Amino acid sequence: MKLKVDPKDIMFVSNILMGYDGMVLLKTISEKDGIVELMVSPGCEEQVIQIINSLGIAKIL
Repeated sequence: MKLKVDPKDIMFVSNILMGYDGMVLLKTISEKDGIVELMVSPGCEEQVIQIINSLGIAKIL
């Protein structure tokens, strides 16, 4: 799953997602463009989508 976020918010999103131990790993694809890739644990996709949507600062690509 890929996301587009404001580049200044990449670390914030990463820190929030790290709080959900083992659910998701974030990899920055393009810091300049704010593109990140999420590697989501099987069965956690809906939860991750809900978290991303609740933040309101990222767009799922």
